[in-house]
Amino acid sequence: MDVDIRSLDIPIFSGLDRIHRAKLLPEFEEVQYPAGYVIFHEGDPGDSLYIILSGSVSVFRAPPDGQAPVILAEFGENDCFGEMALLTAVPRTATVKTMTPCRLARLSKGRFDYLLHEHHSLAIAIAKLLSKRLAAQSGHDVDTQPDHQETAASAEPVAGHPEAAIAQDRQTSPTALLPLCSLGALWGGLFKNRKPLALLLFTAFVEIILHFLLQSAGMKASHTALLQIIAAAALFWSFNLYSPHAVALCLPLAAVLLQATTPNIAFSGFSHSSWFLILGVSALTAGISRTGLMYRLALLVMKRFPPNYGGQTLAWAITGMVLTPVIPSSNGRVTLVAPMLAALGETLRLPGGSSASVGLAMSCLLGFGHMSFLFMNGAAVCYVILGLLPQDVAQSVSYQTWFFHAAPLGFAFFILSFLAILLMFPHKEGLQIQPTMIEAQLKVLGPLTREEKVCLLATSFSLIGFLTQTWHHIDGAWISLVSFLILYVGAVLTDKTIRSGIDWGFLITFGSMVGFGNAMKSTGLTDTLSHLLQPLLKTVMDSQLVFLLAVAVYLYLLRFVLPITPALLVGMLTVTPLCEAMHLNPVVVGIIMLLASNPWVLPSQNAMYLSMVEGTDQKMFRHEQTRGLAIVYGVICLLSICVAVPYWETVGLIY
Repeated sequence: MDVDIRSLDIPIFSGLDRIHRAKLLPEFEEVQYPAGYVIFHEGDPGDSLYIILSGSVSVFRAPPDGQAPVILAEFGENDCFGEMALLTAVPRTATVKTMTPCRLARLSKGRFDYLLHEHHSLAIAIAKLLSKRLAAQSGHDVDTQPDHQETAASAEPVAGHPEAAIAQDRQTSPTALLPLCSLGALWGGLFKNRKPLALLLFTAFVEIILHFLLQSAGMKASHTALLQIIAAAALFWSFNLYSPHAVALCLPLAAVLLQATTPNIAFSGFSHSSWFLILGVSALTAGISRTGLMYRLALLVMKRFPPNYGGQTLAWAITGMVLTPVIPSSNGRVTLVAPMLAALGETLRLPGGSSASVGLAMSCLLGFGHMSFLFMNGAAVCYVILGLLPQDVAQSVSYQTWFFHAAPLGFAFFILSFLAILLMFPHKEGLQIQPTMIEAQLKVLGPLTREEKVCLLATSFSLIGFLTQTWHHIDGAWISLVSFLILYVGAVLTDKTIRSGIDWGFLITFGSMVGFGNAMKSTGLTDTLSHLLQPLLKTVMDSQLVFLLAVAVYLYLLRFVLPITPALLVGMLTVTPLCEAMHLNPVVVGIIMLLASNPWVLPSQNAMYLSMVEGTDQKMFRHEQTRGLAIVYGVICLLSICVAVPYWETVGLIY
């Protein structure tokens, strides 16, 4: 549809910024009518809102006694009509007829309701418009009324969108409706409202048994304490009764209180350079999220691909992969792209749950979420792996070396996953994508704003700094903090956005886990675990390939009982000590664990998947449609490892 850009520069949409207006543009469908055409009759169901792009219409009501129609209003270019029936859910109260040839933009009721739910400012704008029109019909001039009356009308809940309905939507969010197929669900069924007390009693019981078992095995007191701490934390993470960040903070705190290590070691994660690296990267993500930079980049990439199903699924997947180092937050990327994807599905008239709809959603999940491990700054959990590597190994890892180590695994995983999406969700019909629409959206966004330019400067600085790290040898943490400073000085980030936009909870978790990992290393617990595990793993340690496949399966299974960050902590601390005996660089193990850490057989396993479900309002796909791909995901991980092993052997990562 070649919609006039001025069609969104009207009072009813004045409450929306340029980014939301650009996102709104594809929602409209262009229709044309000749002069004298009746667009809808009085009594018809209200199914659309119309904006006049060119021409004029007459609004009238026919008296029941057959007299001449009563003209209620005449509208011209940039005026809108039909919104009353959408808001009140009652039949049309008047007939609308074209006075001249008209070109109109039509917005369906489904998308209209969604916009009201997402943008309260739009609801207020429409309420004001309604009050003015009702006043005009009753013979009153709304502009002569006292200000407090207009304010009251503006604050009135819009029909069809009461606050109670919003509250109900929040209570029955897609996350809340997902089946709780975990240990926590079973536990809740057994103990109902006494879950916290029951968990504490069960944990105490497990700790007592574990204490006697470890002591009888001859474990040192410090080792026994650390193992009991991590066992208790694993139980609390599994049942998900308390904030995972709070549980993580208990790790170093308990280690100090039980005198298993010193405070300097237990809390050393908060002075680790990777902690400051995550801080800078989180600030960069928060800054980009406040501008239209990501949306602009996504449109530019989509513009380069063919307007068919295969081309667009590939476009979304590659767009996500390209933007991964630009927006270094996997959940942030998925959260930003999901509403855009839902709007695209509506624009293309794709039925919810159709193969094309599911395929587009899964290609977004692949590119914007699951390719995070390809870049060192692709996700915050990548820094968890970096922080848990032996110090000498971590110091040898730069942005470039990480990418080259992960590239063969990443490209094999991307190609196999994309082919699986096309095979499992085929679509042979054409898509209604028009390049003119993308051009129109870019025109609505306009030239780069000052905030976008500052974000682009900060992003470019960090990327160039990371890419040239092998030349200047400046730690990536200080590069990312300079980017943070650029955003702060450039007023893209304020004190308020720093408090709300940065994931401080994850920073607490990261610092706690790295510090606890250092405590395990300093006490010699990791070496002890290595000696204990080697006889048990003898069957998989005869072959490096089999061992790496076993590592992927091990992490995959851990994710059924632990959140991703604790699973990576447990996985790295137990497997890394075995790498020297297996002649493996620990970086390979870390990258494989990142690859295998995102299953979604159970929806609650994958935060990115849940963000996609919520962001698309469950209109693009249902979980049962994607469960097959979730199972195939595990197989693809193993095949990708098989493809990457010869490369790792060639470059000396497997020796």
